[in-house]
Amino acid sequence: MGRRFSGEQLREYKDREVIFAEGEPSRELFVIGDGEVLIHTLVDGQRVVLARLERGAIFGEMALLTGSPRSATATSDGATRLVVVQPGGFLLKIRRDPTFAYELMQQMARRIKRTNETLSWALTQSQDVAPEEAIRQVLDDPYGEPPGPDGSTGG
Repeated sequence: MGRRFSGEQLREYKDREVIFAEGEPSRELFVIGDGEVLIHTLVDGQRVVLARLERGAIFGEMALLTGSPRSATATSDGATRLVVVQPGGFLLKIRRDPTFAYELMQQMARRIKRTNETLSWALTQSQDVAPEEAIRQVLDDPYGEPPGPDGSTGG
């Protein structure tokens, strides 16, 4: 990750290692240096992947910013190297590198937009599709377009 994150802690994970678990009281933020991370949760006892994040993605910001427990589980998908930003170093990082704050806001805005599209689509479906099922269909393709009127995804 070069000079941009010099001074920050690096952590390496093997395939399928848990980075943090849903409900944990952790406040670190992570930046993917190499590899991929799956963000997932359990719905009715089934694992649902909320996102597949790649190099450069920032995650863990909700717990850092709100102080609340983790809202999902993060697991490495293959060998993964992460930069760890501690709560105490977060504001310092933003002061020294304002583009970091901008990139974080961009990623958060994209996630909010995707969530809004997913919910809007799920709530406008015909009565024969439960909102939970509609949301599951979208979560099966987290980076695709919201489903069309016939329920098909452009993914």
